[in-house]
Amino acid sequence: MNDLTDIYKNNKEGLNPNLVFLLREWERYKILALQGSTRSGKTYSIVDFIIWLVENYNGLIISVVRATLPSLKTSILRDFKDEMLRFNMWTDANFNKTELEYRHNGNIIEFFSVDDEQKVRGRKRQVLICNEANEIPQDRMMQLLLRTEGFAIMDYNPSMTESHVYDILERDDCAMIITTYKDNPHLSPAIIEEIERLKDTDENLWKIYGCGIRGEDRAGVIYTRWNKTENIPSDLPFWYGVDFGFTNDPTAIIKIFYNKKERLIYLKEVAYEKGLMNSDIANIIKQDIRQTKVSIYEDLYIQGGKIFRDKEIAIDDLQGEMREVVSRELEKIEKLYIPIYCDSAEPKSIVELRQHGLSTYPAIKGGGSVASQILYLFNFRILYDGVNIDNERKKYKWKERRLGDNFDNVPLDAYNHAMDAARYGIYTHLVREG
Repeated sequence: MNDLTDIYKNNKEGLNPNLVFLLREWERYKILALQGSTRSGKTYSIVDFIIWLVENYNGLIISVVRATLPSLKTSILRDFKDEMLRFNMWTDANFNKTELEYRHNGNIIEFFSVDDEQKVRGRKRQVLICNEANEIPQDRMMQLLLRTEGFAIMDYNPSMTESHVYDILERDDCAMIITTYKDNPHLSPAIIEEIERLKDTDENLWKIYGCGIRGEDRAGVIYTRWNKTENIPSDLPFWYGVDFGFTNDPTAIIKIFYNKKERLIYLKEVAYEKGLMNSDIANIIKQDIRQTKVSIYEDLYIQGGKIFRDKEIAIDDLQGEMREVVSRELEKIEKLYIPIYCDSAEPKSIVELRQHGLSTYPAIKGGGSVASQILYLFNFRILYDGVNIDNERKKYKWKERRLGDNFDNVPLDAYNHAMDAARYGIYTHLVREG
């Protein structure tokens, strides 16, 4: 197995960062943690490290552990045999199928699951490998560590928000590396495409399985499929949703863009602030409408009440259908015909905003319940840009029942200012306009 050692010494060329980390740090720390995305090469790196270890040392007992025996057999045990065969090091006679033990160069590599109480509390070892460590209960992990004289390696996807694994990371004798699928050069384009598809389908899963970083607690979270974006097309129709606040709650103004063909909605946070008077709200929306870059005809766009085609041009320079289209859009923007849907519980504020020249309307609150409108939003793919939208989206949850872990079909009345503004605008406009 000298080729691994030679590669490592020769600028580590060709090695996965997980393996480099293990080769470099195993004599310095009690616990080595491999945190990473899916397909980042964590398990194969551990297997290659085990092979390197037993080829260069003897007299070791190495325990390779996973939560259940079926998962152990179909993952790291299978990978171990495949790698040993690849290096022409596997001998059937050295493998005890009953005990799941392989002997090599005076070393014993034993494979077992933590539901085997006798082995968990059994003999001591020099090296402990906890594959998918987050699946191993805390008490079993403690028993295994107490019987490990040398060092331990644990690998996992950070799919949990709270875990005893994270507590272990705080120890002074623990070192950690984070890797992603990009650290694995052996993945096919099809696998990479499937992983990267998570960017647009589920932000939380992308964090965990694409970036190798901790996900968020989604128990009861309502909008789990909303994702962040920084790119909102300028050629989409738009309107606004407003949730009024003042002293204790912020006023939330959310701009809504709609791609009807793809049933795709974009949300842009325009304002999220306490103490706003209705005149302030009107000025904020007016300024946003007039500063929005609106593509209107081929390569023409309007911004700040002016017409541009690479540079500013006059409407008198346009002719025919093009001039008519541009004139209509300019009038729509300048006369503030953009719809704004507001909390119907404040009719006085809606009227005052209308007196400031805005096209304000009370949001529909029918349809049976707030929950029915929330469920309506599930019919669309929604991307958003805004710190407070992001903060509320993570915390806006269904009400939990007193008994059990189930949730009622009623949202908690908290972290819902931007959420309500978005719902008012989306539901009311699309139900009215179709």
